[in-house]
Amino acid sequence: CDSACETEWGRARAWLVRHSLLSLRIEDDSLLQTATPKHKYPIYSFSVSRQPASDGRLAIQFALECGNRLGCRPAPEKVRQAFLTFVRTGTDDLGRQGRLAAIRD
Repeated sequence: CDSACETEWGRARAWLVRHSLLSLRIEDDSLLQTATPKHKYPIYSFSVSRQPASDGRLAIQFALECGNRLGCRPAPEKVRQAFLTFVRTGTDDLGRQGRLAAIRD
């Protein structure tokens, strides 16, 4: 993994620490995963992995899951986009809003 990849991996971790209500349960060179929310809680859990891409470089994959079948806020698309923007650029679209439970659409 080159320096740009290491920077993005560090940003992925920083974003999870800042915005997830759940603590990191797994943290190694290829996986960052938060704890799972208690049943019915409307909060996200996250999994971020670093895996080889077809071009030989490493690709960062992002997954999120809501603990409540009625949904979580903000919308998953907004959360995914905020994560990707931060990992790529270092710009935090969620800004000072902090943990995701406090954010409103």
